[in-house]
Amino acid sequence: LVAQNSRETATCYNDGVMDDYDINILGWTTGANNYIKIYTPSSERHNGTLGSGFRLASDGGSASYYMYLGEEYIRLEGIAIEAGTRTMLRLVTIPSGLNASSDVRISHCLFYGDPSLAYSIWFEGGDVTAKVWNNFFIATEYIKVSVATAYFYNNSFYSTAASNYGIHGEGGTIVAKNNIIIGPPDDCFIGTFDSSSDYNISSDGSAPGANSLTNKSASDNFVNITSGSEDLHLKSGADAIDAGADLSSDANLAFSDDIDGDSRPQSTSWDIGADEYVAGA
Repeated sequence: LVAQNSRETATCYNDGVMDDYDINILGWTTGANNYIKIYTPSSERHNGTLGSGFRLASDGGSASYYMYLGEEYIRLEGIAIEAGTRTMLRLVTIPSGLNASSDVRISHCLFYGDPSLAYSIWFEGGDVTAKVWNNFFIATEYIKVSVATAYFYNNSFYSTAASNYGIHGEGGTIVAKNNIIIGPPDDCFIGTFDSSSDYNISSDGSAPGANSLTNKSASDNFVNITSGSEDLHLKSGADAIDAGADLSSDANLAFSDDIDGDSRPQSTSWDIGADEYVAGA
């Protein structure tokens, strides 16, 4: 891609479930302006719930992962990945060996899986720089993070599996802002987070930051927490509404929309989590 000064885009359409796995993105020469984008248009995209829009889903058997993002410059946007009943070690793997100037971005996605079967995102280690924002993580095992630098902004995570975490930092600089993690019986946020991390919500006392909220419940924040019908959009009166930081001018990852493409803020301040509450929606 660098030699041709071009970009590669794979556009995904909702014309049936994509029953596939062990998808390897490898063998390209990518650059900061010559990246790979795997993308679902908004008209074809999930609505934040199981079984909606374009999705990767597979039943039976076992595999190591659905997607292996093995390039330095790659973007995953608007994809739904459902573990199904396939024993899947990881929904998405980002390998070690990527260089420090890399730029791996994951946004507006839905990760759904049985936590006894699958981790959601697995950063294997090394020098990768990752940006993860506006995603729903439902009923998955924890997000394993061992990187040079990772930015986790405005993500929503809900799981009640035994022996589970939310974001598990195992190395590197991890900045967490405006995330809501509720349900894991072990730590919602575990590891060392950068001192700039703030405005998070946890169901235990682990949310980093002086302006973060702790010991909050799923039933007070999410529309639906019934197994198989989970919906992590914010309900009226949620703790997360108007409780976040404005990241529209953030020096490392600036944006001003939510997982549905709605603008932020809808009221006086940003909401915490992937969803920006829209009154009457």
